[in-house]
Amino acid sequence: MRKLLLFSFALSVCSLGFAQNVNSFEAVQKQKATKVVIDQGTFSLNAPINKVKSDIKGPVSSVAVSSSANVYGYLVETQSALTANADINVISFTHRANPAVLGSNSGDIVVSFSKDMGATWNQIMAYPAGAGPYHRYPGGVIHNPTGNTNPDNAYVVTIGPSTDGSNWVSMFSSSNKLDSSAFHRQLIPSYGTLPRKGFQSTSDGKFHVITSNYDATTGNLDTIRLYEGTWDATNEKVDWVCHKLDANFVQDAAGEDFAFTWDFHTAWSNDGTIGYYWTVGRDSSLDVRSYQPIVWKTTNSGATWSKMPIYDFSNLPAITNDLREMLGTTTKRPQFTAALDGVVDANGNLHLIGKIASAFSNNDDSLGFYFSQTFKNGIGFNSIFDVFTTSTGWDAFLIGRVYTVDVDDAETPYGTVGWDLRLQAGKSADETKVFASWTDTDTLFAMTASNNFPMNSFPDLYVVGINTLNGNRTAPLNITQGTGMAGDAYFHYMSDLVFDNSGTYEIPITELDLGNTDTEPVFINYVKGITLASTDFVPNPGIGFEKTVNNQLTVSQNQPNPFSQNTQIQVNLEESANVSLTVYNVAGQKVIENDYGKTAAGNHTLTIDGTSLSSGIYFYTIVAGDAQITQKMVVR
Repeated sequence: MRKLLLFSFALSVCSLGFAQNVNSFEAVQKQKATKVVIDQGTFSLNAPINKVKSDIKGPVSSVAVSSSANVYGYLVETQSALTANADINVISFTHRANPAVLGSNSGDIVVSFSKDMGATWNQIMAYPAGAGPYHRYPGGVIHNPTGNTNPDNAYVVTIGPSTDGSNWVSMFSSSNKLDSSAFHRQLIPSYGTLPRKGFQSTSDGKFHVITSNYDATTGNLDTIRLYEGTWDATNEKVDWVCHKLDANFVQDAAGEDFAFTWDFHTAWSNDGTIGYYWTVGRDSSLDVRSYQPIVWKTTNSGATWSKMPIYDFSNLPAITNDLREMLGTTTKRPQFTAALDGVVDANGNLHLIGKIASAFSNNDDSLGFYFSQTFKNGIGFNSIFDVFTTSTGWDAFLIGRVYTVDVDDAETPYGTVGWDLRLQAGKSADETKVFASWTDTDTLFAMTASNNFPMNSFPDLYVVGINTLNGNRTAPLNITQGTGMAGDAYFHYMSDLVFDNSGTYEIPITELDLGNTDTEPVFINYVKGITLASTDFVPNPGIGFEKTVNNQLTVSQNQPNPFSQNTQIQVNLEESANVSLTVYNVAGQKVIENDYGKTAAGNHTLTIDGTSLSSGIYFYTIVAGDAQITQKMVVR
């Protein structure tokens, strides 16, 4: 229903072509707004959980989980709402309540959990809000006592900020045994902060979540707060302490920090020995003149921390090769964005999964700006990298690209709530595999932003896997294309842990069915059956605008696209082969056929004459010997 409403809206406002300004740029948003919605209602404990998805055609299926009164609470993708435990095969999702289904108001916190790999779900009332304060942005992790194999004997621990409607007054925390025999709930002073980022449970019985605090006068960063919890087995609860951490950033003339001071994050090894916290900004000890990661590390379970040497990521060709030059220069400089998540691998290395843009200018007045998109072969995109620590510094892999821009709050068709690509990271239980997920929209159907760039308005879900032992990776896989969730994967969450079943990796992910506005109920669905196999991890997977088959045939996207007269396709042959080009309409009818005969190895340009074609969507297939590739194009 949600998707149909959005499509009808989009068809009335968007065209098939985009006239982007390749020099379009935007400013870094150093702080993200937080929103408080106080809404209450009555409830019926026996009310059904509605399943909105239908007609799932692919290998994945949609399973109804639960419901919330509105989308608020799902706005932050790195608040660890979805988690899993491989020892007991439990998946849990922590969320705010829908008063019509469970709870008395939307400030109640619910844990939905599955003991059968997502096939069926049950709910626990983790933390009722009562008369207030009201709980927001919840996260949850699983604590499984050492040696336990019975899911009923495990616990879900939840955290998040609480509001009285005007201020953030505390952090809530609960521990709930899955057999419902033990509950413990507590409110902890949070000094006006929002503890919600990077919540993780480790096997040493520790818990960590990070936040930051602001000076009430300047609005600048005051203190970084790392909340550390220790499991109390006797009382079946978590004992919390707050550690104050430090950071120093370059400041502008007004005294404001050049940093994502709202976006501190933390990640830990499974045993809790090695941990990192980080943000993105310009550090006062070594200013590399664009927003890049600033990282602190502990190797003794958080007893002491040290700042890692500031690294200039423009020294990594793996990154700069996918960027554009700064305006008026021949220099490329990466601008890390707020789309950044991280995990720690089996070697204790930090993997930052991030969207990296091209810095706009080297001028002192423009260091906080970056290009809206990079353009290659006439196609606009932003790049996604796995950026990771090594024994000698840092390295990076390109793992994907996104071809749309974020849906801004000011341009969303959904109330006042926009969204980005929701980039998230996870890992296997043995920490040898790292996984990433994000969303992107087919640009042929995307709504158009005010700057004429295609927006991520109808998100499809993508996943990638990385083998940290040898660097092999999977190609980005569109999970929702061809299913009832196509273009409809809103506000998804990926678990911080991915199941490994003898070399088949199942990735737990949830997504939402939205109402017509941001204050209407949303329904949570588990996307069951997202798997990657060991054989999917290869040394150099194909990523980008072109498609490659067995390294023999590479075919580019046609340019221009859309077109009205002629368009060209770049074809690369590893060895000579008989080449043909065929164009089909959406009904599958052949409308153009060209046979080029025996063609030499190397690069070739093929031209399609579209003057006889009606406006619409077409597919062109290039055949070279035993290989063939099909791409989509638009005639207008």
